[in-house]
Amino acid sequence: KYLIAPTVNLMIAQRLLRKLCKKCKVKTKPNVAEKKILDQAIKNIPATYKKDLPSDMEFIHKPSEKGCQECNGKAYKGRIAVLEVLEMTDELEQIILGQISEAKIRTEASRQGMISMFQDGIIKVLKGITSLEELLETAQEESDEQPQPV
Repeated sequence: KYLIAPTVNLMIAQRLLRKLCKKCKVKTKPNVAEKKILDQAIKNIPATYKKDLPSDMEFIHKPSEKGCQECNGKAYKGRIAVLEVLEMTDELEQIILGQISEAKIRTEASRQGMISMFQDGIIKVLKGITSLEELLETAQEESDEQPQPV
Protein backbone atom coordinates (compact mmCIF):
# COMPACT_ATOMS: atom_id res chain seq x y z
CA LYS A 1 0.00 0.00 0.00
CA TYR A 2 2.99 2.31 0.39
CA LEU A 3 3.19 2.61 -3.42
CA ILE A 4 -0.46 3.65 -3.98
CA ALA A 5 -0.37 7.18 -2.57
CA PRO A 6 2.76 8.45 -4.35
CA THR A 7 1.85 6.92 -7.72
CA VAL A 8 -1.87 7.80 -7.98
CA ASN A 9 -2.96 11.35 -8.82
CA LEU A 10 -6.64 10.82 -9.52
CA MET A 11 -9.15 7.98 -9.22
CA ILE A 12 -12.07 7.90 -11.64
CA ALA A 13 -15.04 5.56 -11.93
CA GLN A 14 -17.53 5.74 -14.77
CA ARG A 15 -20.61 4.13 -16.27
CA LEU A 16 -22.16 4.87 -19.65
CA LEU A 17 -25.81 5.85 -19.91
CA ARG A 18 -27.89 6.07 -23.04
CA LYS A 19 -28.81 9.62 -23.99
CA LEU A 20 -32.44 10.44 -24.68
CA CYS A 21 -33.18 11.31 -28.29
CA LYS A 22 -33.38 15.12 -28.51
CA LYS A 23 -36.18 14.94 -31.09
CA CYS A 24 -38.65 12.63 -29.36
CA LYS A 25 -37.98 12.73 -25.60
CA VAL A 26 -41.12 13.43 -23.58
CA LYS A 27 -41.29 16.06 -20.82
CA THR A 28 -43.37 14.88 -17.87
CA LYS A 29 -43.95 15.45 -14.17
CA PRO A 30 -42.22 12.84 -11.99
CA ASN A 31 -44.49 10.50 -10.06
CA VAL A 32 -44.30 10.29 -6.25
CA ALA A 33 -41.58 7.61 -6.18
CA GLU A 34 -39.47 9.43 -8.79
CA LYS A 35 -39.88 12.73 -6.93
CA LYS A 36 -38.70 11.08 -3.70
CA ILE A 37 -35.57 9.70 -5.42
CA LEU A 38 -34.82 13.09 -7.01
CA ASP A 39 -35.39 15.08 -3.81
CA GLN A 40 -33.18 12.74 -1.76
CA ALA A 41 -30.38 12.89 -4.34
CA ILE A 42 -30.58 16.69 -4.69
CA LYS A 43 -30.44 17.10 -0.92
CA ASN A 44 -27.10 15.24 -0.81
CA ILE A 45 -25.45 16.95 -3.81
CA PRO A 46 -22.63 19.32 -2.73
CA ALA A 47 -23.48 23.03 -3.04
CA THR A 48 -20.87 23.63 -5.75
CA TYR A 49 -22.84 21.34 -8.10
CA LYS A 50 -26.30 22.57 -7.13
CA LYS A 51 -25.67 25.82 -9.02
CA ASP A 52 -25.55 23.75 -12.25
CA LEU A 53 -29.03 22.33 -11.69
CA PRO A 54 -31.78 23.65 -13.96
CA SER A 55 -34.07 26.24 -12.41
CA ASP A 56 -37.19 24.25 -13.40
CA MET A 57 -36.91 20.92 -11.58
CA GLU A 58 -40.63 20.14 -11.69
CA PHE A 59 -40.27 18.11 -14.87
CA ILE A 60 -38.08 15.28 -16.11
CA HIS A 61 -37.73 13.73 -19.53
CA LYS A 62 -38.62 10.18 -20.44
CA PRO A 63 -38.09 8.15 -23.58
CA SER A 64 -40.83 8.31 -26.17
CA GLU A 65 -42.82 5.10 -26.46
CA LYS A 66 -42.45 4.96 -30.25
CA GLY A 67 -39.21 6.82 -30.85
CA CYS A 68 -38.70 8.68 -34.12
CA GLN A 69 -36.75 8.54 -37.38
CA GLU A 70 -33.81 10.35 -35.79
CA CYS A 71 -33.26 7.54 -33.25
CA ASN A 72 -34.61 4.70 -35.42
CA GLY A 73 -37.50 4.15 -33.01
CA LYS A 74 -35.26 3.51 -29.99
CA ALA A 75 -35.96 6.78 -28.09
CA TYR A 76 -32.25 6.94 -27.22
CA LYS A 77 -29.36 8.17 -29.33
CA GLY A 78 -25.76 8.14 -28.16
CA ARG A 79 -24.21 7.64 -24.76
CA ILE A 80 -22.88 9.83 -21.97
CA ALA A 81 -20.66 9.00 -19.00
CA VAL A 82 -21.57 9.46 -15.38
CA LEU A 83 -18.43 9.91 -13.31
CA GLU A 84 -17.03 10.13 -9.84
CA VAL A 85 -13.56 11.55 -9.40
CA LEU A 86 -11.42 11.43 -6.25
CA GLU A 87 -8.17 13.37 -6.09
CA MET A 88 -5.16 12.12 -4.17
CA THR A 89 -4.67 14.63 -1.35
CA ASP A 90 -2.40 14.63 1.67
CA GLU A 91 -5.42 13.61 3.76
CA LEU A 92 -6.25 10.68 1.46
CA GLU A 93 -2.59 9.64 1.45
CA GLN A 94 -2.64 9.46 5.26
CA ILE A 95 -5.80 7.33 5.14
CA ILE A 96 -4.20 4.92 2.67
CA LEU A 97 -0.94 4.69 4.61
CA GLY A 98 -2.72 4.31 7.96
CA GLN A 99 -5.78 2.27 8.86
CA ILE A 100 -7.57 2.34 5.52
CA SER A 101 -11.34 1.94 5.59
CA GLU A 102 -14.18 2.64 3.21
CA ALA A 103 -15.77 4.98 5.76
CA LYS A 104 -12.61 7.10 5.98
CA ILE A 105 -12.32 7.26 2.19
CA ARG A 106 -15.99 8.29 1.91
CA THR A 107 -15.40 11.02 4.52
CA GLU A 108 -12.43 12.34 2.53
CA ALA A 109 -14.45 12.19 -0.70
CA SER A 110 -17.18 14.22 0.99
CA ARG A 111 -14.63 16.73 2.27
CA GLN A 112 -13.37 17.12 -1.31
CA GLY A 113 -16.92 17.77 -2.51
CA MET A 114 -16.95 14.69 -4.72
CA ILE A 115 -20.23 13.68 -6.30
CA SER A 116 -21.08 10.04 -6.88
CA MET A 117 -21.91 8.56 -10.27
CA PHE A 118 -25.54 8.48 -9.15
CA GLN A 119 -25.52 12.18 -8.23
CA ASP A 120 -23.84 13.04 -11.56
CA GLY A 121 -26.59 11.02 -13.23
CA ILE A 122 -29.31 12.89 -11.30
CA ILE A 123 -27.88 16.17 -12.63
CA LYS A 124 -28.05 14.73 -16.17
CA VAL A 125 -31.62 13.51 -15.59
CA LEU A 126 -32.69 16.97 -14.42
CA LYS A 127 -31.02 18.52 -17.49
CA GLY A 128 -32.99 16.16 -19.76
CA ILE A 129 -29.92 14.34 -21.06
CA THR A 130 -30.95 10.88 -19.86
CA SER A 131 -33.89 9.27 -18.09
CA LEU A 132 -34.23 8.33 -14.44
CA GLU A 133 -35.02 4.76 -15.48
CA GLU A 134 -31.72 4.53 -17.39
CA LEU A 135 -29.82 5.91 -14.39
CA LEU A 136 -31.44 3.48 -11.95
CA GLU A 137 -30.61 0.54 -14.21
CA THR A 138 -26.98 1.58 -14.65
CA ALA A 139 -25.66 3.44 -11.62
CA GLN A 140 -27.83 2.98 -8.56
CA GLU A 141 -26.55 4.53 -5.34
CA GLU A 142 -25.23 2.02 -2.83
CA SER A 143 -26.84 2.64 0.53
CA ASP A 144 -29.11 1.08 3.09
CA GLU A 145 -32.12 2.59 1.39
CA GLN A 146 -31.78 1.71 -2.31
CA PRO A 147 -33.85 3.71 -4.79
CA GLN A 148 -36.28 1.40 -6.48
CA PRO A 149 -37.10 1.55 -10.20
CA VAL A 150 -40.60 2.86 -10.87
